[in-house]
Amino acid sequence: MKTILKLLLALAIALVATQALPKKAAYQGNNVAHAAYETQTPTPEPTVEPTPEATPAPTVAPTPVPTPIATPAPKPVYVAQSTQPVVGSIQAIIVKWANFYGVNADTLLRIAKCESGFNPNAVNRNYSVSGTHPSGLFQHVAVYWPARAAKYGVPGASVFDADANARVTAGMFRDGQASAWECR
Repeated sequence: MKTILKLLLALAIALVATQALPKKAAYQGNNVAHAAYETQTPTPEPTVEPTPEATPAPTVAPTPVPTPIATPAPKPVYVAQSTQPVVGSIQAIIVKWANFYGVNADTLLRIAKCESGFNPNAVNRNYSVSGTHPSGLFQHVAVYWPARAAKYGVPGASVFDADANARVTAGMFRDGQASAWECR
């Protein structure tokens, strides 16, 4: 039986040497095996550390910035209807003729607004003189218009012609005929 034990012991030592049992405490009862375990130097496993490869940083091309191109602002388009006044241009005409004849432009502007609302095509159907109605920017009565237009340099002009109407009225104001208008 001793022989069997010796054989078992030798087998155990051989097994320990080949398998490298992790726990030293398992062999505490066997001094021979324990000594063999302690004298056995475990071979360290090689550790492979990855070597960092230098990855080149991507080069970013600068984003081109577009150069702004100056574009002209669109010009407004004004469409005037024949029955609607174009206030800005009518006022400019009145001021032009008031300055030409040396009369107060504010007075003429106020009268044109009162008489026709700056509408050169206005006709007052509520009033009549010799069967005609006051017409145009400053509401000239048609029977008097031809003579007035000729006197102030626009013979044959229509009473509905804003430029002629303003010219005649400014001339009449210069000549002291402002009393022909009810609006003040």
